[in-house]
Amino acid sequence: MKNKKLITISLLLSATFTMMAGAIIAPSLPQIERIFSNTENIALLTRLVLSIPAIFTAMFSPILGYLADRLGRKKLLIASLMLYAVGGFSGFILNSIYLILVGRALLGISVAGILTISSTLIGDYFKGAERNKFIGLQGSFMGFGGVVFVSFAGFLADISWNFPFLIYLLSIIVVITGSISLYEPAKTTSASHATDDISISKLKTMKVYMLVFIGIVFFYMMPVQLPFLLDKLSGMTNTKIGLAVSIMNLSAAIVALFYKRIRAYLSFDSIYILVLLFMSIGYFIIANSSNYNLIFFAGIIAGIGIGLLMPLGNMWIMELAPVSKRARLVGNVTTAVYLGQFLSPIILQPFVNHWGVEKVFLLATYAMITFSIILYLVDFSKKKKSLKYAIIKSNK
Repeated sequence: MKNKKLITISLLLSATFTMMAGAIIAPSLPQIERIFSNTENIALLTRLVLSIPAIFTAMFSPILGYLADRLGRKKLLIASLMLYAVGGFSGFILNSIYLILVGRALLGISVAGILTISSTLIGDYFKGAERNKFIGLQGSFMGFGGVVFVSFAGFLADISWNFPFLIYLLSIIVVITGSISLYEPAKTTSASHATDDISISKLKTMKVYMLVFIGIVFFYMMPVQLPFLLDKLSGMTNTKIGLAVSIMNLSAAIVALFYKRIRAYLSFDSIYILVLLFMSIGYFIIANSSNYNLIFFAGIIAGIGIGLLMPLGNMWIMELAPVSKRARLVGNVTTAVYLGQFLSPIILQPFVNHWGVEKVFLLATYAMITFSIILYLVDFSKKKKSLKYAIIKSNK
């Protein structure tokens, strides 16, 4: 593989930009709500500034995945990175909440292309254990990028609410490195994939999409709801809010580095159960604390679960997908991720309005524990049936 180091840098930075796409403006949300306070339904609109890219990512990921399978990867990735810079930066110069939302929609389309194609290229360029290692490294970079950029965004938000939008221009770096180093995998341009087109279980793929979606709905409570909970505490600054939101990404980044080893010992189902348990512990602490330091610690605990969740969906689907359908199936995982991000505030806002942010974190805790128990019982039942069948077969 030529220019392997530059390829690695390009793919990892691409993943980092997708992770920070929404959360980078989380520290600015309370300020944005105050600045546009005369706008009707500003509480919901402010949260949509963070989450609306997700619905466009969800809508366009299967489309761009299909195009990547049909037309090739590289040019589409470079175009997506350029659109990312334009759509992200637009929030810096716009002074209407509705126009800002339009820019965020363009950002969402760009993220669909970047995440789907960069993840697919990892599957194209790397195989076996090396792929597992790279996926874990990708998740780690996404986490570390969230820490660095969201924390920096909190500092910029203390200068002015719109300064964090400048960070999106950094995607130009990958436009340059990607144009130089990335290449089109030979298999994606082949006219026929008949020998590769193996049968895929729709039930298994739907299970992956559903579990990823549920995990993301709970995860996205942190960047969407936590800033408003912290804003009630005395002596709070945007920088502190940014640190509290980003510490989860730091924890996730460290855990993702060990994903390859964890996957060697645990099934995908077991890893997902751990995701829910660690997140529920963190959310329980948040729900029962008004101390910044304790909430900060809770973010570390929840981040362990997120660090396991981020690589899980793509690795799971790559084990199921043939090469000829890899991009579109990875695109479906991306859809599940960003549909979860978009719907998270919409699903939870009525509960927040009725009970408050603290009680919603507690409600999420109970929901995740219940769901993890159900998943464990289903998984245990399947293993028990498989063992019984194996014993009967061996006795015949």
